[in-house]
Amino acid sequence: MDNKLVAFVFFLIFSSQIWAADTPLILNFQKAQYQADDQNWSITQDPRGIVYMGNTKGLLEYDGANWELHPLPNGQTARAVAADQKGRIYCGSYGEFGYWQRDLLGNLYYTSLSKNLPREEIRKEEFWHILVSKRGVFFQSFGVMYRYDGQKVQRVPAFFPFMFLREINGRLLLPAIRGPIYELSSDNKVTELPGSAYFAEHTITAILADPGGLLVGTSHNGIFQQKGDKFVPWEHPVNAELKRHQLNKAIRLRDGRLALGTILNGVFIIKDQQIQYHLNKNNGLQNNTTLALFEDQDQNLWTGLDKGLDLAALHDPMLYYTDREGIIGAVYSAAIHANRLYIGSNQGVFFRSWPLKKDEAYQLLPGSQGQVWQLAVFDRQLLCGHNEGTFVIEGNQIRRISSVTGGWCFRSIPGQPDYLLQGTYTGMVVFRRDQKGQWAFSHQIEGLKEPLQKLVYASPNHWWAVNPYESIYHLTLDPALKKIVKIDTINTDDGLPGNFNLDVNIKNRQVWIWSKGKQFLYQAPKKRCVPAPLQGEVQPKLSLSTNGEVFEIFPQQVRIKQGQKVKALIKTAVATHYDPIVSLQKGTYLLCLDNGYALLDDIGLLRKAEESTLRVKSIASFNPRNRKKIYLQDGVYHFPAGTNQLRFTFSLNTFTRGKLFRYRLNGVQNQWSEWSRVAEREFSNLSPGYYTLELQSDLDEKISTCTFVIAPHWYQSSWMYLLYFLILASLYGLLHQMHQKRLKFQRRKLLLEKERELHQQRIQTRNVQLQNDVLNKSKELASSTFHLIRKNEALLQIREELMRFKAESGDRPAAKYYQKMLRLVDEHLGNEQDWQVFEDNFNQVHDEFFKKLKSLFPSITPGDLRLAAYLRMNLSSKEIAPLLHLSIRGIENKRYRLRRKLELEGDDNLVEYLMNL
Repeated sequence: MDNKLVAFVFFLIFSSQIWAADTPLILNFQKAQYQADDQNWSITQDPRGIVYMGNTKGLLEYDGANWELHPLPNGQTARAVAADQKGRIYCGSYGEFGYWQRDLLGNLYYTSLSKNLPREEIRKEEFWHILVSKRGVFFQSFGVMYRYDGQKVQRVPAFFPFMFLREINGRLLLPAIRGPIYELSSDNKVTELPGSAYFAEHTITAILADPGGLLVGTSHNGIFQQKGDKFVPWEHPVNAELKRHQLNKAIRLRDGRLALGTILNGVFIIKDQQIQYHLNKNNGLQNNTTLALFEDQDQNLWTGLDKGLDLAALHDPMLYYTDREGIIGAVYSAAIHANRLYIGSNQGVFFRSWPLKKDEAYQLLPGSQGQVWQLAVFDRQLLCGHNEGTFVIEGNQIRRISSVTGGWCFRSIPGQPDYLLQGTYTGMVVFRRDQKGQWAFSHQIEGLKEPLQKLVYASPNHWWAVNPYESIYHLTLDPALKKIVKIDTINTDDGLPGNFNLDVNIKNRQVWIWSKGKQFLYQAPKKRCVPAPLQGEVQPKLSLSTNGEVFEIFPQQVRIKQGQKVKALIKTAVATHYDPIVSLQKGTYLLCLDNGYALLDDIGLLRKAEESTLRVKSIASFNPRNRKKIYLQDGVYHFPAGTNQLRFTFSLNTFTRGKLFRYRLNGVQNQWSEWSRVAEREFSNLSPGYYTLELQSDLDEKISTCTFVIAPHWYQSSWMYLLYFLILASLYGLLHQMHQKRLKFQRRKLLLEKERELHQQRIQTRNVQLQNDVLNKSKELASSTFHLIRKNEALLQIREELMRFKAESGDRPAAKYYQKMLRLVDEHLGNEQDWQVFEDNFNQVHDEFFKKLKSLFPSITPGDLRLAAYLRMNLSSKEIAPLLHLSIRGIENKRYRLRRKLELEGDDNLVEYLMNL
């Protein structure tokens, strides 16, 4: 037999049935992600939804967005953690137990409850278990137990070595190590449970409530069920697995299911006496050794492992099929037909019953091997678009109806129910219903022989088509569907950043084109692609359902929207091909994955999305000296003066979906920030004032707020501002008054200067006038003096002539007239009136010359004064002589006597001295 045929038969025998392993979403958290140790020993959750793990390196905290490790005082391993309703996180470790509590700003701090206990009692004890009950908080090692009532710590007497204390229906049950189970009373007395002596040879690891009494789990012998006063092996299929794989942890979930964690083979989920899920390393867990189990407020199951931390979304309406062996391969399409779920992958068509049945195998449809592009039901017929053509699937048979290769996508034609269009490797083809109502190949449409991976209906005879290797086309078909009459090509010339890996959708009558991680809106009149007004650095591809939902596909998650409202956000990376989300039926979707698929019930996700709460978890203030001055009043944080830098950490109590945040700080940043996965924001250089921080996640439209006030410094208080105002007002008034005085002084100064100028002008005018008067007087004085000289000279000549006439005539009768004339001449020569006129005129020109001369020289005579006056006028002796009726010599003698009276030296000039006096 041919080797290839043998291999093919071998494949059919061993792979025609692939066992299904549908499991809930499992999220893996590795130590590189949470920055602590591999081992997580205990898990709890506080009332705000924050989850805490007892990790080898300390208390590990996770709020859905941030991880934070809180080391214990001496770096011990946190073996046990438990939260109460007040938000305290109790913690047990080696030689130490206490609690963590949040301060006013939401930051955790540790309080030791064991520090006042005798060290010898607890020094070598490791506290592995904490139980929070109505009777107090119990801290337990294998040898000692303490109870904390909120005020003090008391030791509970230990009568025997024991396992972990449990509270079942208000009863405290304490199993002994390889001994019976005891009930612990309120006065610390113990009573043996009837029939529990059976466990003398067993190690009890769990005690659970059961309708018939109790379920008791043991490490190596499975679970026992209480029936009256006896304990008998539990009749359940899982018991054999538990005996082989060593039960370590067990809890009853709120919906009644059981979660059983083993040392060797992961976790079993029990529902209705059946194994609903078996979660282990083969289908999602990081490790098979279960150290802790915890159900959170959203009914997610947290599993603390010997290597890592996992979360199973048990209440999430999503189931995952993971093809870890690669037999089914990458899923491309799916459909429900004739009570079967068909899966189309790159390996062929596989099917199983619908609704899904547990442990049912997928079967390979014979003859379907190869790349399947699409499965679609039209008129109750299941069509298969395949790499080798197009087929009809009927039961377990597959029949070819078209040999045109690459049946990428089918599309019904509105208004033409008897026709289908299909995009292929070589253009568009048409299928038509025959007379029997069966779909059959009709013809290939002429006008475009290129690969068309996706078709989108636009309007009658108008279609959008995607060539995966070149561009997008807007096609116009003739009414007979025979040929393409018009082709409009959209590529980089029309505004797109690239021509490869394009996608197109029509939403709200707008054409959306996706290229290189960005959305573009196509504007038909301009034939241009413009960037869509979307926020965020990563923009999604779009996938539209027939029920009106919009699936926004991001690289690592899918967001479901109804209109503008976010219905759900799925933390799953879907396949990158076209239309990776298939609507199976109303409300049920299949998400194609690279190694399997996920089934989605969007109604449940809607409920969960609405329950998420975004809040400020903690605030870090960078001024530790002011920490004690911070207080919370009426929901408003009050920070003391000097606080100018704050860091806010956000939390969102949802763990199964990726999330984005944005914020704005009113008064500082009034516009929303870009969407970001970073769940914290630091603000610096904050001024005193009133602030409101607004937060929003992309899960819903709710806005959370945090209001805080930064107090001003003492010199910035209202009273100080009032004082500043009064000081400034007083200073302004003083300055205004000074300014007014200065203006008044300036005005007065200007007035005085003006008056001085006017006075100077008047003086100058008067001086000019006086000078003119003096000049005129001097002229008059000179003139009168000159006339006086001439008159006296004339009179002297007349007198001389009369004297000569008398001597010559000797006539005595004439002597009478002579004497009369001579007397008349002498009267005119010695006329004091002339001198008085002269003196008046002289004093007007030479002010107070005579007074000054008399004051300096009291012995001077009136005659000396006359001589001095004539000399000051710079008259010569010849000119003075007629005025004084003296000869020139007499004048000289008179000048000599005047010099002596004026006490002048021989070298002194008399005239110069008198002129300068």
